[in-house]
Formats: sequence, structure tokens, C-alpha cells
Amino acid sequence: MEQIQNIVNLPDKYQTYNKKILNKFFDIYQLSSKARWKGIDPEIPPESKITIDIADRVSEICSPQTETPINERLRELLKSNRQEIAALKISEEIARGKFGEMEPEEGLKTAIRVGLAVVTEGVTVAPIQGLSDVQIRENKDGTKYACLFFAGPMRSAGGTESGFTVVLADHVRKTMNLSTYQPYSMGDDEPERILEELRMYERYQSFQFKVSDQSLLETVRRLPVEVNGVDTEQGKEVVTHRIKGEKGERITTNGLRGGALRVLNDGIIGRNKKLFKLIKDLNISDWEWLENIQSDKDSSNKKPKESTFDDVISGRPVLSIPEKPGGFRLRYGRSFNTGHATIGINPASSAILGYPIVVGTQVKINLPGKASTISFVDTIEGPRVVLKDGSLIQINDQIQAENLKNEIDHVVYLGDILISYGDFLENNHPLLKSGYVEEIWIQELYRQWEENKFNFPELKEKLPKSYYTNIDFDLAIEFSQKLDIPLHPKYLYYWDRLTLEETKTLQTKLAINNEIIRTTKDNNIKKLLELAGIPHKIQENTIIITGEDMKAVSFTLNLLQTENKNQESTTTCEYLSNICKIPIREKSAISVGIRVGRPEKAMMRKQKPAVESIFPINKDGGLKSDILEAVKPRPGDNPTKPNTGKISITLVNSYCNNCDRYELKSKCEKCNKPTEYRKLCPRCRQFRDDWKCPKCKIQTQTHGTQEFNLKSELENSINQVKYRPSAPFKGVEKLGNEVKFPEPLSKGLLRNKYNLSTYRDATIRYDVTNAPLTHASSRMINTSIEKLQELGYTHDIHGNPLTNIDQIFELFIQDIIIPKEAGEALIRISKFSDELLTHVYQLNSYYNFNESDNIQQTKYEINDLLGELIVGLAPHTSVGIVGRVIGFTESQVCFAHPYWHSAKRRDCDGDGDSLMLLMDVLLNFSQTYLPDSIGGLMDAPLLIQPIVLPKEVQRQARNMDVMHAYPKEFYYETSTNPNPTNIKTKIQTTEEFVLSGNEKQFIDFHFTHTTSDISTGPPRTSYTTDKNINIKIEKQLDIAKKIDAVDPNKVVQSLIKTHLIPDIIGNTRAYLSQEFRCKNKYCQKKTRRMPLNNRCRSCREPLQATVTRGSALKYLPLALRLSNEYDVGDYIKNRVELIQEEAEYIFPSEKDENQTELTAFV
Repeated sequence: MEQIQNIVNLPDKYQTYNKKILNKFFDIYQLSSKARWKGIDPEIPPESKITIDIADRVSEICSPQTETPINERLRELLKSNRQEIAALKISEEIARGKFGEMEPEEGLKTAIRVGLAVVTEGVTVAPIQGLSDVQIRENKDGTKYACLFFAGPMRSAGGTESGFTVVLADHVRKTMNLSTYQPYSMGDDEPERILEELRMYERYQSFQFKVSDQSLLETVRRLPVEVNGVDTEQGKEVVTHRIKGEKGERITTNGLRGGALRVLNDGIIGRNKKLFKLIKDLNISDWEWLENIQSDKDSSNKKPKESTFDDVISGRPVLSIPEKPGGFRLRYGRSFNTGHATIGINPASSAILGYPIVVGTQVKINLPGKASTISFVDTIEGPRVVLKDGSLIQINDQIQAENLKNEIDHVVYLGDILISYGDFLENNHPLLKSGYVEEIWIQELYRQWEENKFNFPELKEKLPKSYYTNIDFDLAIEFSQKLDIPLHPKYLYYWDRLTLEETKTLQTKLAINNEIIRTTKDNNIKKLLELAGIPHKIQENTIIITGEDMKAVSFTLNLLQTENKNQESTTTCEYLSNICKIPIREKSAISVGIRVGRPEKAMMRKQKPAVESIFPINKDGGLKSDILEAVKPRPGDNPTKPNTGKISITLVNSYCNNCDRYELKSKCEKCNKPTEYRKLCPRCRQFRDDWKCPKCKIQTQTHGTQEFNLKSELENSINQVKYRPSAPFKGVEKLGNEVKFPEPLSKGLLRNKYNLSTYRDATIRYDVTNAPLTHASSRMINTSIEKLQELGYTHDIHGNPLTNIDQIFELFIQDIIIPKEAGEALIRISKFSDELLTHVYQLNSYYNFNESDNIQQTKYEINDLLGELIVGLAPHTSVGIVGRVIGFTESQVCFAHPYWHSAKRRDCDGDGDSLMLLMDVLLNFSQTYLPDSIGGLMDAPLLIQPIVLPKEVQRQARNMDVMHAYPKEFYYETSTNPNPTNIKTKIQTTEEFVLSGNEKQFIDFHFTHTTSDISTGPPRTSYTTDKNINIKIEKQLDIAKKIDAVDPNKVVQSLIKTHLIPDIIGNTRAYLSQEFRCKNKYCQKKTRRMPLNNRCRSCREPLQATVTRGSALKYLPLALRLSNEYDVGDYIKNRVELIQEEAEYIFPSEKDENQTELTAFV
């Protein structure tokens, strides 16, 4: 705690909060340490190391071989500098030898790796496995330069950080007086080679950006260091620019170097604007050329509404085309459940369409980023729809939307989409013009009231309390006329969508009588009313407008006045302002393009196939790797010999020298002394003392193949845990690590008991979509007031004692709300952990949650989890972040503070992370189980961080705005499309508090918009509940037909082009190049070619295909039907027909067995 207090200025309530977390954390850590000391696991202490800050994590991840530790110096640098500056300085100091002298190449490698680790917060394995090597090479003129070798795990660093690694390397090579890379120095066309690789790589993998040939070639020619890499795509090689095997060649493989290609494409070129802004801020020279490199956004000739359809997926609807009237209207602001790449819409907008999106659904958007997660905010405008009877209504209420969804003919306007200023700032996207909204109106109201309050004292009691307070038209007009402010946005319509002539047409055609506006039903007038979004009804052959809408339309169009309406005006809103004598503002804003990406996700993570015990059984377990099957007699065994239950498997040579016996534990069960790995020569089969056999001159191994008595080991484990497993009891075919140390069978038995599956590192994980939350109420998170008070929530955001379930309070930054299903899974994991402690480790249980008669029925016990600690881990990272459970949600998301998500190096753009019970991680995780291949250390809790420090989270969370309201001047400024960093109006973000060390970096976050519930609506979309692809596509197209802002023909065209055709071609290719598998479950050997006798060469059993004709052509009938029913263009239609012809050639129709041949009559 003292170390944390030295790093950050904690508010008083966070002093108490962090102490509670640390006390609970170390209670669990001490108990797990006591358990691991028993020596049952591969290593004795818990293998997840505890770190407090970046300095700790960088030291643990990189383990720099310097004479002097870098921790304290790094803390000094980080205290007074931003991370990138600290990375540059520590790298420079390492290169200069401040921490000890090293060989030049080793110094260069260490400096760049440490710098990269600082930039990535020490959270990923990119510095050690992504940057696989760094070399000092020579140009033809004898000058030396730096060469970076990238591998696949470099992707975990992120795009901007990957690009910055090259900038960092340039800085270090200058420090070491190295020259620049000369791409044509050796006579090889290295830039063209990279171009060929990239275009070939695009066929098999996807990039985030599409870059032009010219941009790529220009970038490679100008790079001051060489970007090289290792082969990442097995069996894929370049055709033209192949290596010749000559001396001096700098590219040593014909394979595709995926890591290097991603650094170039997604890091340097794709994010050139963002990267150059960072370089400029850091005052780094010689990179000015980067600003002029064209990324995909600059070089593409496509309009936004065309590129939205590039990757339409079957069953995932397109909801809005960019810039097309009727789509989602951009609205600026942040609710406590949006921001950090999450956007908000009114739940009614989804309800009217049958919930194609729910809380947690990922959507692809055209601004300000590429993807977002959906949250519901019910204080912004909902959709305007036309019913089947011709009426147009606006729906802001979710229940009303659900009741009317089957009565809707088409959607005129989808409603608002709430996007925060912080998201524009993070993506460096120009701000776009805002429509006139309630947030502007209420500020203008109060400003004018302050200036005129003595003239109109009667208005004081009528002032609305917030932007979403409902006011009637008469009061709105009174405010406008007395205080000279524009008409309230509620009574504005989309007048700016109409031309001046169309507006005057409405004036002449609409007539008011008995407080009802009437006009003869006319298609042109009806179209204009719909375009303006004016609610109306159809009675017989008459269009009528009634109620508040009648008053608003009548007043705005000045229908009751006889004065001259031929005012000189250039725009519709200017004309209306002149005739009604109050300002009429433009309601419209840009329409944001949206299509559904990934559905929301909350589920147990399972390997394929699922595994309950990391214990190898070779092929003896059959297709399911069933351990129970492995100990049974096999067909063909000699019946005169009893089944001994022994199998031949490869295991570690773990040996107790004291007792002279093998022991699959880190401590001998008899003498309690540590075991050792015996080194075996794989050729002469002799044990050696060294890692190299003196006789055979080859590497020795710590493992070997042996006859293992599985039946005996299984029975002993069953007796130990007092549970006999149900079939199948799933093990693994073989161990993927070099040591070959298996997991104790007793752990797998207990997982089987509680229906749990393990991941490859022996942890049990629950994957769930990320969602932000800075505030909540007792009702929203399903936690009682009493429990919240016990957890430290004593007051609401206004300082009032917490007594009511609807009071809004601010979340502590490490508190999370999880799906109820996740709670049920964690309960099972807690019971598994308790039994592990008692039966296997012979210790007292820890959780002791309420017992249930049926171990599968735990939904009534999840409240026991409140206050318990979990670990959150993002894929491709290696640091688990401790969180505390304080509530549950019906939605399939993990609600947590943006700081917590960002500490995992994640935003909330639709991605999901895993949750693990802390005790499970500390008891069971072992790096020994992880594969030794490149990337094997990713997605593993090598480190655990118990406390989150705001200064060390990703920059995106520090760009989060925390204001009650955006100043009205901000909205005015958006009309000029300024860059978010250049606006004159100050928008407060957490960054200024973090940099200043103010305690407000933890507390007093505000939000501009509120909402009544964070988990309203169904927990899952129809996409996840419907299993039939035809039903999914029908729903997708029904939605497209219903929304005015979407063209169903273009949806189908894109669907066939980007999904169906590639799938048909890919499946056919897989069919033609498939392997054939032996049907014998104990053999399962595969062969590339089918023998003439259709028999396995090993066991003589029949072979079967692994890809069927039906799976290859499953989408062809669908593609044919869609291309005929919709206008997809001649090109797409002809292409589908050609595929059909080729399919008939490849898969000739089977001959009718009943057909009589001519030869029968001969």
C-alpha cells in the first residue's frame, strides 16, 4: 500500500477501498501459496507474479540483462513524463550503457524491447515474442544499420504502438550512431518483395486498413530501419521475388512475414495520421514524410456509404447508410454507460426492428472509429415510423415500440446515436455539425433567464430541471417569445430536409380547422410530411395533424396569419424563422452508418475439443480423448491377459534422487524433497547430466515415452477426491509444452464434477463482451442497498446518503458487474476450488458458499459472489487485472469502469475478455502447460496487477470526457468541422487530472446524459437465437426493406459478393484438397490421398471424408435465389451462375439407380 501511495495521490475513500482489495488479495495469495508448497503442481509458488506498476511489469516481461535494475529509474521517468517520452529516454540510457555495458547488438535489442514494453504498459508479450530479434546489419557501402524482426504476437501491441516501435528503433540507432537502412543496397528489390507478400497475405488474412501500392513502396523506401520478420503462414510463399540463396541476401525466407506486414500496413501506413501526431508531439525529427503518406481513408475513391457494405455478413443487418436521410442522427454526449468506444441509442430504435442489436452487440460504424459496442440510452430521441395504416408517429418508449413493432410499415428516422467527444478525440476524427438538440436549448434558456429574470419572474417556477424534462408547446413558445431563444427541439421537425419550395407547398396545402390540421391525402404531401418527420394520421382520404404537433406545425408555418409569407430567404429554416418571428434551427445532423458486426458474447471458454484435465492419453481415448475410455480393454486385446490399464505416453522425467523413484510432482510424496528433471538423450536413450549428449552430440530432453499405469493413477485420484467421473472425462491427446509435465488427474475429476472445462494454461475462463460503466444504481445492478453500503458505497453522486434503489452512485474503478450466467459459472468454480483445497491440498476451504442440493443449480447463490475478487485478462496480453464483483446484469456484457478495461489494454468496441476467479488462477495456472511456440505466452496471466493506477492505463481512457454538459459553444464550433484537439471550447477529460496527479483522476466523473436502465431489452439478439441461416438472412433483408436509410438491393449485392461467393469457393477448395480420416476411433490417422482399397494403411479400417459435398455447396442455392430475387447487377448474377456451372462440373449429379440403360436391351 505504501508503494502505491508513493506513486499516486489517492482520495480518502480509495485508501480504504484499495486496502480492502489488497487484504483480500493477499489472503487468497497466502492460502494458494500454502497449497502450492505441497509440491503437487509443476512449480511450487503461484506462478502469476504480482506487479504494482509499469516498472514492475516491464522488468518481469523483458527481464533486461542489465547490471543495474531499471525499475527505480523508470519510475522516475514515468513520474514526470508521458509514457512515450519515458520509453524514449530509458531506451536511450540503456543504449548508452548507463545500466551496464553490453555488446552493441544486445544493447540495441534490449533498448528497443524495454521501450516497447513501456509503451505497451508491460501488459503484452510483444516485446519478447512479437519483436523476435533485433540485428545490426551492413549496407553495401559498409555502413551499419538496425534491422527489426517481427513475428505474429506483435499484433498484441496494437497498431499505433507497433508503428511507434519503428520510430523508437530509429531513435535508438541514432543514439548508437548507426546509419539508415538502404533498401536497394544489395541490388534486391526489397520494397517490391514486401508488396508481393502483402497482397498475397491479404488472400489469407485480413488487415484493418487497405493501403495502396504506392503508399507501401514509398514507406519502405523511406524507413530508416529495416522491417523484417519471420515466416508466419505455413505453406504460403511468394512467387516472383524469391530468394536466390546468395551471400548478402537480407531476406532469408520465401514465406509471408505476417508480423512485419502488420507493422507496415496497420501500424505505420494505416495509422499514419495518428502516429505522425504522436511523433510531432514528441518533437522527433526526420519523420515529416509520414504525414504525406496516404492511408486507406485518404487514397480510397469510395464514398462512405459504399464502403459501409464492404463486409456484410449473413444474418447481420445493415441499419443505416452514412449521410443518407433517415439513418441514425449524430448526437454528442456521454452517458454513464457509453464512451470508451461504446455508443448509445434509444432502446425503442432496436425494439421496432425486433432487436437486431441489444446491449453488448458490436456494430461497424463509419465514424469516429471503425467499431463500437451498443448501449441503450432512453433520454435521447427514438425513431419516427410509418404504421401500416399510414400514420407517422415518434416512439421514444421501449414498451410502446415492442407493442407496435408488427404494425410498422417503414422507418422514416431511426433516432439519435450518442457518441462522446472523447471518442472523436481518441480517433482524431474531425467533429461534424450537430443538429439543434435539447442540450443547447436548455443552456440558452438559462443564459437568457439570468439576463432577464427580473423582467419575467413568473418563469422561474416553470424552468425545466434538465434537458430531458418534458415541456408542452405553449410553455416552449412562452420561453422562446419572452427570452428570445430558438424553438424547443421537441417541436422542431426536419424542416432543413425540405427545400424552400417544398415548405411553401406545405403551407398552401395544409389548412387548420377546429384545432386540427387537414389536407387531402396526396402522395406528394404525404412524402413531404414524412421527410420532415411530422407526426400525422390518415382518416378516410384525409391527412390530419392533431395535438401538440398541430400547434407546432401551425405556429412554425404561420398557418393562422394572413400577412405576406413571401419573405426573402435563402434556406428553409431562415424562411420559417422570419414568418414565425422566433429562431427555427436545423434539427438534422449527419447520419451515421451502422451495420451489425459481432453478436454479444457471454459464455464459458472451451478448447476445441473441450478439456477437463491436461493429462495426455495419446489416441487411447478415442475421438473425445476420454480418459475413461483409455483405461478400458480395447477391441483386439488378448482376452487371456487381464487389462492392466497401462498406456504409452510421453511424460516428463521428474525424478527424486533421494528416493530413487519417478514422481509426477515438484516434490516427492515420500520424502517431501524437490524433484529434478532428468535429461534423456533421444538417440542413445541414456540419461545425461548436461543439456548435450557427449556421445551423440545432440540436445537432451527432459521427457520420454513410457508405459504409464493410467488405471491405477485414476483410481487413486478418484479415492482422493471422493468422486467417480461421468463419461466422457476429457483429457488431451498430447502435451504441447517442451517439459511434458501433466496436470494432476484429481483436478480434472473435480472439473468433471462441476461441469467445467479448462483452458490450455489450466485456468477456467468465462468470456464476456466489454462494456463501460462509471455510475449505477442499486436497481440497475441487482444489489441491495445494505450490501452496497458494506462494499463502500455510502453516498450518491449528490452527496446524499444511499438509501433508495434508484439513487445514482459512482463506481470504484475496479468494481465490475457481470452477467448472471457468469455468476453461476463462478459459483461452480468456487466450489471446485474449495474441494481442491480440501481433498487435494489437505487445507481448509476458502469460499464456503451456500450449498445446493443440485450442484448444477446455482442460480440462487450468486449473491455470495458479491465482494469477491476475479481476474480480467484480454487476449494477446499477459497481465491479469484484479476486479471486484458488485452486481449482476441480464445483459451479456461485463460492465466495468473504462479505467479497468483500459488497464487490460482494451476499449469497448465490441471485443470480449475473460474473467477468472482469483483463487483458480493462483492455484492452477502454470506456464509449464503453455506451448513453446511463438505466441504461446499470449493470453496467459503471467503477471497479476492487484491495483489499477490511472496514469498507467491506455490513453483512450484518459481521453474520456467527464463534464455535466458540453458547453453550447462546443456545438456551435462543430459547424466548421474542426479537429477535436483544435476547438476553442474546453472539454474536460480525465487526462488533465491524471497528468496533474489530482485525486479527481479517481472521483467526481460526470456525464451529460442519463438513462433509466443499463440492461433493458432481451439479453441476446435474434441472430444468436435463430440457428437457421435462411431465417437469419430473411430477417436481415426484412429489416433492410423496412428502413428508408437502407437499400436492400445493395445489401444483397454485398452479401453475395463478400460472404456467400468466397464461402462457396473456399468450401469447394477445402473439399478438393481434403484429408481422409480413419474411422477407427483408436487410430484416427489421416491420409492426403484416398487409397484404391479405401482402407487405412495402419489398421486396415475404412476411411471417411473430412469435408462433405453438402458442406461445400451449402450456400449455392441461397446465392442463386437471392441473385434472382434482388437487383444485384449483371456482374454478381453472372458470377453466381458461373459458380453453379463449375459446381455441376465438379460435383456431377448422382445417377438414378432405377434408371434403365440402353445396354439392358442389347
